[in-house]
Parts: sequence; structure tokens; C-alpha cells
Amino acid sequence: MKKILLLICLLCLLAFSSNAGNVVTFFPVADTACADETCTGFLICQNFEGTGYDNSEAGWSDAGENTTRDADYTGTVLRGSQSASVVQTAFGGWGGILTGFTPQTTVYAFARVRTAGVGAIGAVFTIGDSGWVNDLVSIKSNGVSGYLYCGTVQSTSFTFTNDVTYYVWLDYTKGTGANAVCVAYVSTTRTKPAATVTVANGNATTDAELVITPLVGADDSDSRIIADQVLIKTSDIGTVCE
Repeated sequence: MKKILLLICLLCLLAFSSNAGNVVTFFPVADTACADETCTGFLICQNFEGTGYDNSEAGWSDAGENTTRDADYTGTVLRGSQSASVVQTAFGGWGGILTGFTPQTTVYAFARVRTAGVGAIGAVFTIGDSGWVNDLVSIKSNGVSGYLYCGTVQSTSFTFTNDVTYYVWLDYTKGTGANAVCVAYVSTTRTKPAATVTVANGNATTDAELVITPLVGADDSDSRIIADQVLIKTSDIGTVCE
């Protein structure tokens, strides 16, 4: 009997019945199974909503040449009403949208990314060190295949085609020579999969403290990279919010 009464009470709390139309309205319940519901505990939690950058993250900027860089992009949006975009305007152009964070020997990152018009191997999503002297862990694509780089050590290829939105998780642990560890998890859903590729003999030996995405660096004249929901954390990032 107590269990029945408790169930009735819970139903009463969740729903309101309108006498006029007998319409039942349920109060929304937070998606507590996803990682970034409130952005609590993240070094970076950027969704590119509103003018410029949201969540009071003032350190974001853009850099490059022969590219158009837009943090308020409303073309093919990956989440919400805006994403970030970098598009080449001339052959050999490069550019990225980036920000720094507290230096870390181990870091976990996530972003939604999408390529268009990419035909030559180029960076898409990168974690770098101070001053962007080195790319520490990076996803690069030629519009058909993707590759994980751990420093300059390249993984085997995996599917990463133009005009598909990918959910990408990157793990980085710096090394002391040929022992840096980088892992990429690539999916077409927001649920984190098993590791797609791992490089355990990377030559990255500096702290991570910079995220660059979207990032264009391919030898194309019209390639575009779109990114959204950029997350950086010092612990594992699992399933992300819708």
C-alpha cells in the first residue's frame, strides 16, 4: 500500500491535468546521463551561442590568413542555433578558432565537427601547447579518411568523410620521448564508443594548454570545417548532451 501511495504522489508531482481540455503536461527532467548539462567541472565548455562566445569564456579568439573565421555561423549548424566555422578563401589558407586553458599533463577533449569540400589532408580538431608551438593530439582528414596524430606520429586510418557530423573525443597524456598516449573515439551519435584508434608511442612531450577547432589547414581553396560543443576536462568525458 505504501508503494502505491508513493507512486501516486510521484505522478502528481510530474503532471498537471487541465480541467478545460484534460491535457496532461509533464515538467521537464534534466538529462543527468550526459556530461555537460551545466558545464560544471570543465576547463572549457563552449557552445558558440549568442554573439561571439558563450559561458563567459573570454579567452577565445581566431587566427589565420586566406580564411573566413566565424563564431556565429548559422549555415549547417551542428547544435543549437549557431556553430563555429572556418572556410578557406584561397589555396594554402589556414585558420582556426582557439582558446587556452590551464596546462595539463593529461587532458580529455570533445567536439562535434563536420568537414565540407576537404580533399587534401588537413587538421580538423587539435590540442596544442603554449603558443601553439606544437600540435600534441590532432584529428586530420582528407575528406574520406581520418587520422589521429600524437605529436607527429600518425595512426592507421578510419572513416571520416565530408558532409557528416562526427562526435569526437580525444584523450592526451604527454610523454617523455616516444611514449605519449593519444586516443580518439569517433562516432555519429553523442554516446561515447569504444576507442576508434590509439597511438601509444607518440612523441608529444609538452603540457596541453590550447584547443583549436574548427581548424583549416588543408591545401584546398574551398574547404570548410564546422565545430560545436567544445569541451575540455581533466577527467573522462562520456556521453554528451543533445
